[in-house]
Amino acid sequence: MGVSDGFEVSFKNKTTRVAMNKTVKISLVLILMTSHLLYTGIHAAVVHHLLLLLLVIAMLGQHWNGENKKYLKMSTPDILMVVFVLYLFLNNAFQGSFVGNKSLYDFLSIFLLYFGIRFLVQNNKSILRYIFYGILVTVFLEIMTSFGQIFRVLQNSDAQFVFGGLFGNPGALAGYLSITAPFMLFVILNYKKFFQSENLYYFIVCCFASAVYLIIVANSRGAWIASFVGLYLVLNQKYKLSKYLFMVGRIKSSIGLLMIVVIALAALYNYKPDSAFGRLFIWKTSIPMIAENSICGNGFGSFENDYGKVQAKYFLENTPAEKEVNVADYVTCAYNEILEMVVDSGFAGLVIFLLIIYFACKTRLGHHSEYYFAKYSLVALMILGMFSYPFDLMPNLFMFAIFLSIIFTDGNYTALQLKSNLILSVWALVLFCLVYLSSLYTYGIYHFQNGYKEILAHDIENGLEDYKYAEKYLKNTGIFHFHYGSALYLNKDYHGSVNHLIKSTELCSDPHAFIMLGNSLKALKRYEQAEKAYETASGITPSKLYPKYLLANLYVEMGLHDDAVRLAEKIVGMSEKVKTTAGSEIKQEMGLLIKNCKNIRKGKVYDDIHYR
Repeated sequence: MGVSDGFEVSFKNKTTRVAMNKTVKISLVLILMTSHLLYTGIHAAVVHHLLLLLLVIAMLGQHWNGENKKYLKMSTPDILMVVFVLYLFLNNAFQGSFVGNKSLYDFLSIFLLYFGIRFLVQNNKSILRYIFYGILVTVFLEIMTSFGQIFRVLQNSDAQFVFGGLFGNPGALAGYLSITAPFMLFVILNYKKFFQSENLYYFIVCCFASAVYLIIVANSRGAWIASFVGLYLVLNQKYKLSKYLFMVGRIKSSIGLLMIVVIALAALYNYKPDSAFGRLFIWKTSIPMIAENSICGNGFGSFENDYGKVQAKYFLENTPAEKEVNVADYVTCAYNEILEMVVDSGFAGLVIFLLIIYFACKTRLGHHSEYYFAKYSLVALMILGMFSYPFDLMPNLFMFAIFLSIIFTDGNYTALQLKSNLILSVWALVLFCLVYLSSLYTYGIYHFQNGYKEILAHDIENGLEDYKYAEKYLKNTGIFHFHYGSALYLNKDYHGSVNHLIKSTELCSDPHAFIMLGNSLKALKRYEQAEKAYETASGITPSKLYPKYLLANLYVEMGLHDDAVRLAEKIVGMSEKVKTTAGSEIKQEMGLLIKNCKNIRKGKVYDDIHYR
């Protein structure tokens, strides 16, 4: 090969490396953005999967063109991350909760993305600048969307809230802003270490001020606490505020600080006491779920699947206080990530996870390191996780992976030297598999949504065809089986309906699934099973009248008039959280039911009433 040929090959390799490098940077920014857009529909999920694949391909292209080192460093925290991912995979595969578990796929893909960011940063720390741009862009998107909703220019996706950004929920929005606010404040106070443009500085200041405002008005106490601690840590690192706290002596200062914390927590509790008591009730009721399998847990997502049934059992077997009845409802998370992880993955999973967090907090960064914000934002995220559900949301998981990758890259660890060819190949293969499995789930959701639309349009036959096709991909999804069973009920296929609704109640605790199961069983005259289904629905939502109303009517059909009267009198005496027309009608009908049942005792006939 001549000199000109060698130069041409070198030029092509360099051009390819530059193209791949740009693709990696752009992909990271777009992945961060699409993680917020996932809440807007199925098309965003498809784009998100394609971007993940593009990132993997671009990283492999970089490596094969000589951009990356021949060896990659694997530190102790990296090994712990590998162990955690393997544990989640093997534990859920063994328990039968891996196939079709979309939330687990997302969770694992984020942890694998951590390794991707680590590999990139090891070779080129300038990649972090683009990650910072991506974070700022997502914050800006959330802020602009939120203010658009506040001023009624845009409509929030959840009609019960005025604003909620792209999340649709003000609590979730405030949670995200509370973990990114320390980053923005840190950049503002150390601006020259990050960027040069003065206009960008003022842009970040405006984003930070807007984020703080939205956190305040969102009324999320968990976000308030998380952002306060995160921002304090940033200010303390810059101005050494802690030295002023102990000016009057450590003992006096510690006592005073403890009193302030206790008073602040009491004030936050009493700010929304019903909400606070509701979370305490959830934590108390969850204890039996831990006892079922305390070592390995019950499988990823088991809290969401089983909590409602555990709560129903609590109400059926105990005499609950009125306050417990009023706050209890259908919930899908523990509002405490530590508790939920113990239920899902056991103490074994929790120990591995806490070791990762321990190493992150223990890691010593350089005194003038521009990456301290990652520690402070991680602390804010973990505090938020004590009162909320940040790990249920993809954008927060992305932040978690980014913070850990920054901390462990800047930390000083003894590391193993491993061949990058092997590591990158295994990493890419596993991530490809997860994206593939997640894409199959998304494809199933596509047919599920089509079927749902057809059934709403009274085209039940075609709707059931779409459901049948979607079942191949959503066979372990409780909400899908609920809708499939409900459609079969409408089609008067009660046996088929019962099969899918039983599957639904095994996979989730949605009270509507138990109600529809009760209706199908009642249509088949399987009264005792229908009674249990209605009782479970009533226990999941004990303050709701409708499940009790259906159960009272079932007792009438079974000829159990004394039980029907007893339950009807309870319904009439119940106070609703929010008075509704439907609630008033139910109470009115229960009054007629009581009258008719008493007439039957006297040998009289029913009044003419039409039950729902």
